[in-house]
Amino acid sequence: MKTADITRLSQPFPDGPDVSGRAPAAALGVEIPAWDALEERIFADLAEDAPYGIRWWAPHPGTSRRILISDQLYACTAGVSTNLVEAGIHLLELLDAIEREDDFHIDVIQFVQGEPTMRMRARA
Repeated sequence: MKTADITRLSQPFPDGPDVSGRAPAAALGVEIPAWDALEERIFADLAEDAPYGIRWWAPHPGTSRRILISDQLYACTAGVSTNLVEAGIHLLELLDAIEREDDFHIDVIQFVQGEPTMRMRARA
């Protein structure tokens, strides 16, 4: 990752410690507010007591299935944000790798006695 990106991402969050878990997405530019709102709505609809799981599904598809499906739905929804943060980090790493590769090949084509010649550097 580029030094500038590491420096930028190493700065403390401007509003103090992040309790929402959304500041990394904002720092990487992968914010998804509509998806975050969906995740919050699904979580708010989970019942800790009867009818368990997502309330408005009751009485279907049965208590144990409702609990399992509700948990899976929430886990899948919550996982999207995590995956986008990881994708943002991978993108920064890719951009750095591309730039380093460009720098390595910058002088491959040279003019020798007026003719273009390829001179590859040895990899170390």
